[in-house]
Amino acid sequence: MRFLPFMCVVLLLIILSILGFAPNIHIKISDKLLHFIGFFILTVAIYFTWDRNIKWNAVVTGTLSLSASLISEVIQGFLPANFLGSSLGLVLSIFGDWIRNRFAIYGKYKQVDCENFDENTDIPLT
Repeated sequence: MRFLPFMCVVLLLIILSILGFAPNIHIKISDKLLHFIGFFILTVAIYFTWDRNIKWNAVVTGTLSLSASLISEVIQGFLPANFLGSSLGLVLSIFGDWIRNRFAIYGKYKQVDCENFDENTDIPLT
């Protein structure tokens, strides 16, 4: 488990809980947009909390964030912004992790200088 993303998740949960139950906060932004952004950021933070493979992170994050968003939706009268924010956050996290893994694989390979190549020299494999 990664410490910094975990602390972000805890902090986000506290902030979202306070904002969700505070009756006197009047912000001139759509309530649905705020829920979408909040659950999007929370889902991305949950995804990067674990240092596992993409499939495991996706399943655990999807289960946790989508369950939390659906429970929140039921409590709030079934507004779809939380679910959409969690879904998009999960999809973009998986895609970002996939791209990061692809670049890590490409970084392991070295280019061979074909113009100045000596046939008697071994090519390092690592």
